[in-house]
Amino acid sequence: MVNLEFSQQFEEIRPYYDHEVKAAIERVVKHPQFVAVLNYLYENENVDELVQVFNRIETVAQFQDFFSSYTVKRITGLMKFLTL
Repeated sequence: MVNLEFSQQFEEIRPYYDHEVKAAIERVVKHPQFVAVLNYLYENENVDELVQVFNRIETVAQFQDFFSSYTVKRITGLMKFLTL
């Protein structure tokens, strides 16, 4: 049995559930620093298109897939550069 007091203690830092993702994405996209973060992480990408992609994310898996695929591409590109 889960101790209710223990689970409430970590409520603010627990992972999101799928039904919470859309609202969380909407909050993040509205943050004034969001565009700056996108420009840093995706320096050669169209930020407006990335915001549209973010707005279509509805599940934790979609969010993870989006960042995972980008990270793999970036690491792969870096590895190719370093081995030249």
